[in-house]
Amino acid sequence: MSYLSDASLVMIPSGVEAGTVFTSKPAGGSADLTFTRSNDTATRVGPNGYIEKVRTNLLTYSQDFSAAAGWGGSGITATANYGTAPDGTNTSTQIVFTSGSQIWRKDAGVNGLYGNFSLWIKGTAGETITLTFGNNSDKVVTLGSGWNRFSTDGNLATNPELFINTFVGATARTIEVWGGQAEVGDIATDYIETTTAAVSVGPLANVPRINFDPVLPRTGSLLLEPQRTNLITFSEQLNNAAWTIGSATISANATTSPSGYQDADIISTTAANSFAGPVGATIAADSTTYTQSVFVKYISGYENFKFRTALTGGSSVAVASVFNANTGTLVSTDSTAQIVDYGNGWYRVSHQITNNGTNTNFIFQLYPSGDAVNTNSMAFWGAQAEAGSYVTSYIPTYGAAATRANDIAIKSSVSDVIGQTEGTLYWEGSMIEQINNDVFYIGGSTDGIAITKIFTTSDRFRFYIRQNGAQTLLTSGAISNVGQKVKVAIAYKSGDIVAYVNGTQQASSSISLSFSATISSVLLANSAFWLNYATKNCDQALLFKTRLTNDQLSQITTL
Repeated sequence: MSYLSDASLVMIPSGVEAGTVFTSKPAGGSADLTFTRSNDTATRVGPNGYIEKVRTNLLTYSQDFSAAAGWGGSGITATANYGTAPDGTNTSTQIVFTSGSQIWRKDAGVNGLYGNFSLWIKGTAGETITLTFGNNSDKVVTLGSGWNRFSTDGNLATNPELFINTFVGATARTIEVWGGQAEVGDIATDYIETTTAAVSVGPLANVPRINFDPVLPRTGSLLLEPQRTNLITFSEQLNNAAWTIGSATISANATTSPSGYQDADIISTTAANSFAGPVGATIAADSTTYTQSVFVKYISGYENFKFRTALTGGSSVAVASVFNANTGTLVSTDSTAQIVDYGNGWYRVSHQITNNGTNTNFIFQLYPSGDAVNTNSMAFWGAQAEAGSYVTSYIPTYGAAATRANDIAIKSSVSDVIGQTEGTLYWEGSMIEQINNDVFYIGGSTDGIAITKIFTTSDRFRFYIRQNGAQTLLTSGAISNVGQKVKVAIAYKSGDIVAYVNGTQQASSSISLSFSATISSVLLANSAFWLNYATKNCDQALLFKTRLTNDQLSQITTL
């Protein structure tokens, strides 16, 4: 059987655009799913295996440093389009200083967070110029021969300014500059050209995320997640004062992180109980479950490290897990601990902790050498603490907690692709973490059919048939598949309903079907009706307007 040709709806993630999850069938886009996610804090694993964040150049007119582009100062001459820039175009700006205490300045467009300012400078080799960004210290850079890119970073006050100046002993009087970039974060990332407005790249708001395995090359999956907030305010900068360091030294931006940039910090231990950790946040004194995670890479010395979370302020509770950062294995842990390979020696570790209704402080701690006197070095990046019972994709922070909004993929008024009296739902993908949510749903608030992944005492799928507000539940046997591919289908017809998982029939029912309303909506992630959001990588979703035979269901779901 040619399943794709016989399906009434085919969703195989490939190309995306803002606001749309494309379906391959029906032709013409009539059943394309509407997609929304309301902010720019999401990440994904790109096809190169690196974690891709939204990056924004906040500096307007990035190739023009003249007064016409908003730069200003006294006694300084700036000429745009002066000479050949690093990209070969005639777009450099010449800046001529007439004294040793002059400032050429512009508002950076970054408020209150941690930021970086970078630009290319060409001058006389050996001369110096000074760069200042916001309220950080002046940075003196020594010019080389030809064009070189320089940067400076620091905590930013309200409406911070960029300064190119001749303070603190700078000797340069005439320079050329090009390619300015002001961005949130402590390193200069790949240059993004701007003109009249800031420009962002990456998994932007309302753009569906095609997510890839960080280790094994494969077709991308559609990543759909609930809203989550990272409570750790400096998730990548362990050298920031927000982190407390005990009996250890920090080397900032010392090695390449899972993002592909050299922005991971290395902790080197010096004594017993070496640690790094912030008080992550003030939390409510309730029974919320929190998930903590961090990326770790072994560098040298002792291989094990302890990851600890504590809730204090009432009747304190704590969870500690031990991992081997060299082999990527659990050593001694609580039952919630997980370790996931992200390639290039990096692993993401996580565990959960539940408040007991009394604690109001959240403490996140890393013990790179355990509790003993063990000398070692380990790299860390991407610390995250989120309210929820499982870990979601990384949410970067640079001075304040950040929230990633929920992914919503829904198409209404497509009853013509949905079997009203019989049909089949097929879903293929992987559960990247432990969840208790729906993965595929057709219907509305009173009638519909859902495929749900449930984690209780053992992993299993559940299938819901909903008629006039009442529901019938079918449950599969135990399925162990966290992080592994799974193929699931439910075929329905009055008196003949059956569900298959990975080639095996898992549940059946002979209930009569009589929907009270036309089934007209397709949902992969939404809470408009009665389902919850799911954390999942969806490789494929199919609808058929007929009930496939049991043999066909076995064939289509066999791994």
